[in-house]
Amino acid sequence: MLQGIIATAPMFACAFWCIALLADVHHRNRAKKVFTLFMFAAFVLYFCHAAFCSWEYDLVKHLDSLYILVHLSVYPLYYLYLRALTDEKPLTWRVIWMFIPALGMSLYTFVLYRLMSAEELMAFLLQVMYKQPGDHVFSFYGELQIWNQRIIPFLFLLTILPVAWQGTRRIVQYNRRLEDYYSNQEGKRLGLMRTMLTFFVICSATSAIFGILGRVSFVQSPQLLLIPSVLFSTLLFMLGLVGFRQDFTVDDFKREASRSFSPDQESAEDYAGKENRQEMQALRDRLIELLEKEELFREPNLRITDLASRLGSNRTYTSRVINQELNTTFSTLINNYRVEYSKQLLSNSAASQLTLQQIAENAGFASDSSFYRIFREATGESPKNWYRKSIV
Repeated sequence: MLQGIIATAPMFACAFWCIALLADVHHRNRAKKVFTLFMFAAFVLYFCHAAFCSWEYDLVKHLDSLYILVHLSVYPLYYLYLRALTDEKPLTWRVIWMFIPALGMSLYTFVLYRLMSAEELMAFLLQVMYKQPGDHVFSFYGELQIWNQRIIPFLFLLTILPVAWQGTRRIVQYNRRLEDYYSNQEGKRLGLMRTMLTFFVICSATSAIFGILGRVSFVQSPQLLLIPSVLFSTLLFMLGLVGFRQDFTVDDFKREASRSFSPDQESAEDYAGKENRQEMQALRDRLIELLEKEELFREPNLRITDLASRLGSNRTYTSRVINQELNTTFSTLINNYRVEYSKQLLSNSAASQLTLQQIAENAGFASDSSFYRIFREATGESPKNWYRKSIV
């Protein structure tokens, strides 16, 4: 049926990224392994949807317990993916508690189906799941299965809330760690991931509400079914693209940070005893002098460990001074200097001889795109527009 064909679009989007992720052996890390599992679960989910939309009664009755398992597991799996991206602690078997609702409801549904007679099972599929007219009087097991179908959408909504909250919190904390270490975070930040998570939550909440109202209403109308099919196909494809391109994880950050540590530098514990206002202010003054006189910010791959080494300090103490004394992050501090320096180049009479790419390179930006983005965030307008206004 046409509805079945329309419903397969999200399934093929998931299948595409499953294959791509499995084939990408050179960039396979623990985060991508979890993400592959998430995409496979989504593939199974939309395969079950396609069977339902195709009115395949015999297939649906065998797949329904599997559908419930993956339906209630996709969000916990996506959360585990975000955790693998942002937390260096390894995943253990203790995370199984997140899947207890999925496992419990799936097993419960499977057992009830086995306790129902073949006649009652068919009546349940037609009258309850497909909303067809009928007068079958259900047994105790049938009534339990009816309540089970009503509870599932609400359980799904409950899985969305903690994942949205915890996932967003982890992304924000991870990005903050990067801002306190790198001056350029291209390919490392999870800003787009946070946007996709928000969109994912909104779409899934909408889907759950539709599930409460009855997904069969979409099955009966190809035009209505086309809306969630296109929406989720696009979303899943974009999620797959973002996940496929996200090679940098907290594990890479940890390795880089450990390589940057110098045993000759004084430890954070050594500083703890002498940390006071006067000491921090003195380090702040040396830091500003180093940036303004030596223009250290013009180094495109500048890290806080590089700055700490030049100050004769360590990463923890330098970061604390930047956060507390200057009330900013390392990345914001360095990029503010880069923006101001690029303004000077733009305002200079010789600016007409410099391309924007050359200005970006001279100021220390890693690429044209980061230059445009950071300059707009700092000034509210593009470098070109700012230049036009400055010469008026």
